[in-house]
Amino acid sequence: MDPGNLQAWLDARRHENGLSSADLQPWHVVITYDQFDEDGDNVHSGVVEEFWGDPQRARINFKSDELAQTDFTTERGLYRAGDQRWQKRNESEVRLAVIDPFANAAILQGLHFARIERTFGDHMLGCDVMVFCDDRSATNEVIELVNRIPGLRGVDVGGLGSALAVEALTAALVEVNRRYKAHVSLRVTGIE
Repeated sequence: MDPGNLQAWLDARRHENGLSSADLQPWHVVITYDQFDEDGDNVHSGVVEEFWGDPQRARINFKSDELAQTDFTTERGLYRAGDQRWQKRNESEVRLAVIDPFANAAILQGLHFARIERTFGDHMLGCDVMVFCDDRSATNEVIELVNRIPGLRGVDVGGLGSALAVEALTAALVEVNRRYKAHVSLRVTGIE
């Protein structure tokens, strides 16, 4: 990756991985989510379901403990049934993270990285970053970036289909941190 052309890299990943390109075939996705507070308690749950035919034919259903609405996109505009308010930030970001994961990437433009070692008492941050991707070159680029950060190591754990298992492990790590008032991290052993 050319470090001076971050925006071009992000645009390419956005086109490859997002579901918002105009040249896509029709698709349907169902996203279920839970939001947890700092104590690990579930504070919000919901489902977002989207049917997409083209940029002028789509239906999005939002259902949560605070919202029930359906948006219809037609050649004449956007129509809404149910709750008439716009989604809160956390509600809209759930959909955006799946449908267009690089939508907010422009905020990284001009960002400069500095190597700073972080320690917690006598301990240096040391953990592995699990990298899930179906594109080999993108996986290698991300791992290369992660490996530049002191104490971190990027680990290729396969395609996106494997991500759900680690997401479940993340919830367990959050619970360990909460119960033990700790800052635990994950390290895969047995690999170089």
